[in-house]
Amino acid sequence: MSLSSLLSIARGALLAQQRAVDVIGHNIANAETPGYTRQRVMLSAAAPQTIPPLGQIGRGVTITGIQRARSGFLDDSFRSESGLEARYTTLHQTLDQVSGILAEPTDSGISASLDDLIGSFQSLASNPTDGASRAVVVASAVSLADKLHSIDTRLQDVANNIDAQLQESVRDANSAITEISSLNSQIRAAGGAAPDLLDRRDQLIDKLSDIVSVRVIPQGQGTVNVLVGSMFFASDMKVKNYKPIFGVLWDMIGDKDLRIAREPN
Repeated sequence: MSLSSLLSIARGALLAQQRAVDVIGHNIANAETPGYTRQRVMLSAAAPQTIPPLGQIGRGVTITGIQRARSGFLDDSFRSESGLEARYTTLHQTLDQVSGILAEPTDSGISASLDDLIGSFQSLASNPTDGASRAVVVASAVSLADKLHSIDTRLQDVANNIDAQLQESVRDANSAITEISSLNSQIRAAGGAAPDLLDRRDQLIDKLSDIVSVRVIPQGQGTVNVLVGSMFFASDMKVKNYKPIFGVLWDMIGDKDLRIAREPN
């Protein structure tokens, strides 16, 4: 092997190791960055040189790529459980508010006021001509009506608050979907070798999974198709032809849900 070949191997090795040190520094600098995934340089032996009759002679080391220390399986599991956790946390908070408004079973709840009204009617039945008993019946009925009116007003406030939260979630979801589509295009342009862009996209998908149920289908060149329900939203550069629309509907039992649709731009 000639001196120039030896120097070329040494130069290639130094450049490869310098790149590895650069990646280590990048990892350290982003140790506290939210959503950042540790990266590592993938090294392999360079294609050997064939010299008859000696055979193949090694030509040093080469960089085959930069890989993220991340598992797609764990990502999918996390997003599934994260969505369930967010759903039941919201449900718990809402039911807790409703439970506080109804105040059952306590002396200030509806059942206590209803018992007072029934008791006053029983007293009146025993002495229908007693004016005091009649006044108690009226007072008990007014008290129950006032309590029901107060509960209705407070429940409506809870419903209005849910509306506001849903609208905010819709805006967040639409923003995330739009940015995911843009990142897909950038990642495709980089041939899939864009670990920092992949981190940002995964972070957005995680955020989206807290709002709606999502499914991620890997595609070529690092891009992914993101399904919300059964519809493609952030897909392989095709999402630009569609506009995501989220509508808030009431179902038959008055529970709120997000209905998802899309329409051409």
